[in-house]
Amino acid sequence: QPGPHRLGRQPLRGPRRPLAARRAAGDTSAQLSNNEYHGFLQDEFRLYSRFTITLGLRYSYVQALKEARNAFSGLDYGTGNYLVAGENPVTGAAPNVRERWVDPDWNNFAPRIGLAWLATPKTTIRAGAGIYYSFTDMVQFAADPAGNWPYGFSETADPLNNIFQDTPLANPFVNSPGATIPGSPQGQGGYSRNPRLKTPYSSQWNFSVQQQLPWEMLAEASYVGSNSVKMWQTQAVNRALPGAGAVQPRRRWPNYGGVKWVDMRDQGWNDVETFRSSGIVDGSVLEIGPG
Repeated sequence: QPGPHRLGRQPLRGPRRPLAARRAAGDTSAQLSNNEYHGFLQDEFRLYSRFTITLGLRYSYVQALKEARNAFSGLDYGTGNYLVAGENPVTGAAPNVRERWVDPDWNNFAPRIGLAWLATPKTTIRAGAGIYYSFTDMVQFAADPAGNWPYGFSETADPLNNIFQDTPLANPFVNSPGATIPGSPQGQGGYSRNPRLKTPYSSQWNFSVQQQLPWEMLAEASYVGSNSVKMWQTQAVNRALPGAGAVQPRRRWPNYGGVKWVDMRDQGWNDVETFRSSGIVDGSVLEIGPG
């Protein structure tokens, strides 16, 4: 065929050209805020001289993040509804989801227990368990949905220069009608979150035995286990199934594009066993075991 062309993904001749391009229009900023409330109680009971129980209870309520303009929006992949947390600036429609997007999670109680038993003068057994909530990654997941339609939108040009080198690097959107916010979210993708998200937490437990040895040596064997649930993960959803013909009819929700969707998944188990020995040899501390 006449003119410079591409074979696979590499140009045969001429300057390199983009394979895909993406741009955003409108206000895609995010001004986020929330309040946190935490409380903790702890007490220690010595049942007898060699056995101690430590009990604790932590309660946390961390508000879901709020965007200053209530500019959260996006596709609810579970229902197919397009959600907008504030008054729609394009259509004037009222909000159809909470301004903080997710429902409050009031039951974040985190009990802890610790046991210590001096079984013999040279043997100590310890055990503990607790629940720990995670609030550290909310900003990471909440900022992106603030730039969706109707406050902003993203335009993707892909593929480019697939057969012919017809799109210059200086303006990959040369064939675009213009980066203006459309009248509806149809065809849009972007980022979104499950409005039914709950606070992720981890259950952790441990058991250890310490044995005093001759020559001022100490041996320890321990077991640690954990199980994390409701962990937030980003998934690429609403992708077209493989097949012939137009792309959109092969998506679960054909009126929308691909979506980066934050949902909950369990992380399974993580068990570790260790053995450690330590002591003082010739005035120096000697430790043997996993680092």
